[in-house]
Amino acid sequence: MSASHPTLVEFDRLVGAWTTEATHPATGDLVIHGSATFEWLEGGWFLVHRATNEHPDFPDSLWVIGRSSDSDAHGDDDQRADEDVAVQYFDSRGVRRVYRGSMHDGTWSSVRFEEGFDQRIVVRVGEDPDTLHLESQLRRDGVTWVDDLAMTYRRVSART
Repeated sequence: MSASHPTLVEFDRLVGAWTTEATHPATGDLVIHGSATFEWLEGGWFLVHRATNEHPDFPDSLWVIGRSSDSDAHGDDDQRADEDVAVQYFDSRGVRRVYRGSMHDGTWSSVRFEEGFDQRIVVRVGEDPDTLHLESQLRRDGVTWVDDLAMTYRRVSART
């Protein structure tokens, strides 16, 4: 199965099972191991990302990735090119967040704004298409972005 809308086609490259290695400023040099999958929900309109971690302080999560607007599911609309994808994030702590962004040329960028806790995430496909690099930043003061979670994904299998 693949994406059912041109906006989502580049996400096809993420489909599969992955191992993950994460670092976070709060844990110093500790590397958090885990696993993740990306798979299309039946119909190809939403990509589902599930992630688990082997550390009790890092939540397991579910992401649902799809178009920001469903006003024209089968064609063009006036959606801004830099915000054509929405991510609904849920995790094992009960947290729910919504991000907006896009994927172009192998780089998936998402951002969310919430007073005192802005976040931006960039996921880049590596030179080896079986490697992804995630970098996350926080902005608590509305001005200065600081590094947060960093993660490397390594593909285990192409389809889940």
